[in-house]
Amino acid sequence: MTTTRQKKATTTGLTLKHPLATVGLMLSLAGALPAAAVQCGDTIGPNETVTLSGTLTCDNTTGGLTVVGPAKVDLTDLIIDCRDVNNDGYLPAGLHILGHKALVHGGVVSGCSYGVYVDGQGNHTVEDVEVKRSEIHGFFIPSHKNILRRNYALLGRASGFVTGDHSNQNTLIENTATSNRVGFTVEGNKHQLRQNSAISNDEDGFRLYGEAHRLTENVATGNIGEGFDVEEGTNNITLYRNRALQSGNGDGFEISGQRHKLKRNEAYSNWRNGIDVHTAHNIVLKHNEVLNNNGPLSATLFDMRDQTPNCDTNIWKKNTFDTASQLCIQ
Repeated sequence: MTTTRQKKATTTGLTLKHPLATVGLMLSLAGALPAAAVQCGDTIGPNETVTLSGTLTCDNTTGGLTVVGPAKVDLTDLIIDCRDVNNDGYLPAGLHILGHKALVHGGVVSGCSYGVYVDGQGNHTVEDVEVKRSEIHGFFIPSHKNILRRNYALLGRASGFVTGDHSNQNTLIENTATSNRVGFTVEGNKHQLRQNSAISNDEDGFRLYGEAHRLTENVATGNIGEGFDVEEGTNNITLYRNRALQSGNGDGFEISGQRHKLKRNEAYSNWRNGIDVHTAHNIVLKHNEVLNNNGPLSATLFDMRDQTPNCDTNIWKKNTFDTASQLCIQ
């Protein structure tokens, strides 16, 4: 393990006795870490610029690495590998980010409970990190106003990316979630997702809760469940220029909740409906292109389906489709 440090560091021990437990941080003011001494359980920051390389193998008894912002950490040549060495059934978070305005770039995190846990006061930036085989979520973001860009989550047992249910105003750009249970689970309020990809996940590509999210130019392809699943209780979500392709056993877009806008989206070759509006009200659907859906050729599946009587308060205008469940769909 080699390190390059521009500023002094303090050491810490990080132990997650349970993946969902509160993390306890023991800060020591014993002085600077010596060169090549960064190891599992250490803390980087605040007020440091650090480059790390090598491989760390971390267990729950040590914990992974903690970054406390403000700090700049380059992990491009670092691998964090989590293993249950003591067979207690628990794994640490690979990378735990605290404080505010941390910038973390690069690295691989494998086999941890959470790959990257973006916590603290928020305003962090996480870029180009690859997380694989997480026992829980690849990237978990319970804090606010963070930016996650060009990260990759694959082969996780739960979601590739999750915004916490009390989080606000996070921005996810050009991230990819492949072969997880769910690609992106969006909870909380006012998040923005742009140009992300959910590919071949076991359930939904994008699963949305909360309010006032905006999704633009994202792609869901080859997921087993829905491409985009807007859940009951959601409000004021905008879907603009997204694409739902080849959902294996679900709809391209499945819509519940109220006051959503779907404009200029595309849904092609999904097994069930292209767009399916459930118990949803005041939904505006305009200029969407929805074709070649309904794989089993069922009489109850369509390119566009609205399950409310006479479309209720939903507005369908200037959409392109071959089949629809009601004449009010235009």
